[in-house]
Amino acid sequence: MTAFRKLLSHFCTIQTFTAGEADAGGHVTGSWGNTYTSVVCRFYGFQQGRETIQEKAALVADYCLTLLPDQAISENDRVCSVVDRDGTAIPPDGTYEVTNVRPATTASGKLSHQTAFLKLVR
Repeated sequence: MTAFRKLLSHFCTIQTFTAGEADAGGHVTGSWGNTYTSVVCRFYGFQQGRETIQEKAALVADYCLTLLPDQAISENDRVCSVVDRDGTAIPPDGTYEVTNVRPATTASGKLSHQTAFLKLVR
């Protein structure tokens, strides 16, 4: 196990949305499904920054998730069921929207890992 992989001491589930039929009002219904389970990661609190939206400060991201470079994840996904190696839920337990995904590269340009910025959904 590499030193970097040892830092990834958590596991999570990545969900994707499957669109269904449009209702009478034109709103598309659908459901979230577990696309990837037991994903190796590191979950930690982080405040990416604040934006001004309609003259009010809005939180952009509350948490981060570090993932292996080949793990599929996008801003259309969400993350849930974050646990440590013993299976203990990492607080705050909940479902998180993926607001941004940023790849990290080495000096030689090789992808080393990726970071997903998360916002708690309640």
